[in-house]
Amino acid sequence: MKKGRKFKIFIFILAIYFVLIHLLMIDSFLGKYAIRSPIYEKKVVSPLPPKKAPPSKPQSLKMPPAQASSSNKTTEEEQSDIQIAQLIRDKNWDYSIAIRVAKSENFWNLTKSFDCTRDNAGTNWDGTVDVGLFAINSTHRGAVEVTYREPFDVAMRDCKKNLDFAYYHLYKNSGWNPWVSYKTGRYLEHTEGI
Repeated sequence: MKKGRKFKIFIFILAIYFVLIHLLMIDSFLGKYAIRSPIYEKKVVSPLPPKKAPPSKPQSLKMPPAQASSSNKTTEEEQSDIQIAQLIRDKNWDYSIAIRVAKSENFWNLTKSFDCTRDNAGTNWDGTVDVGLFAINSTHRGAVEVTYREPFDVAMRDCKKNLDFAYYHLYKNSGWNPWVSYKTGRYLEHTEGI
């Protein structure tokens, strides 16, 4: 065999060796730091114990009669975090995920309380704004305004309307996919407790 041919074979084998080592290092890194999104994995293992039956609804958690008025307006001051958690629990979705997504999207870590009027003006790369409890994006402005017959910014700062829109228009149509905190797994940083 010629010396040049042996050298080419040696380089080829060396290149394959480095590619394999590189792939193993990447796989090890991804496995160690869990960068993969829970959406793309076939099975997501929750760090929580199995879901227990929800407790019966205590009378003290129901909305006071004043909030059930014809104006149907609610404000941050009128609803405690426990009442908001109860509203989230009343929907037909996995409460454990829903409460954690709400906390993550609503910046719970900053205030340790829900802020139904918050927005993230100026932080989305595309110029849109996320508003309210479940951070409803302003790309849904048309659907919100048709549904509630009031401006997007007003309707989505109402906790109940924001929650209802999140459940009936987003979750029912797309599951948890509309929320970045779910897709990235950031919601797992939060607990169920209030």
